[in-house]
Amino acid sequence: MAFRRAVKNIVMRYKSAKLVDVDVCPVLGIKLTYDNSHASYLTASFDELLSEFLNQSQIDIESVRLTNPVPDDVDQRGILADPELLERRVAYQRNNAHLQLLSAEANLHRLKS
Repeated sequence: MAFRRAVKNIVMRYKSAKLVDVDVCPVLGIKLTYDNSHASYLTASFDELLSEFLNQSQIDIESVRLTNPVPDDVDQRGILADPELLERRVAYQRNNAHLQLLSAEANLHRLKS
């Protein structure tokens, strides 16, 4: 969850920017809004990208140190304690993630399949 939190801003910026160009879900034809849309991983999944990043970095996920968010943080997922690791993960995401904008319904159906 901390690795998802680490790339959350990239994913949310992608979603906001794409909503300007994509107004209908390419799978279900549903009109997209910020609330009913998801930025979905197109080629490699989040888990595949994370696994590849950890393997390339020779990091065992169990060794990754986390810190707790402050109590009033809306996102209560753990935070990567090592700023260099966070920076490398964000750069890896920017260079390797391929996203698409889908309706939440289409994305959740895709994830179940």
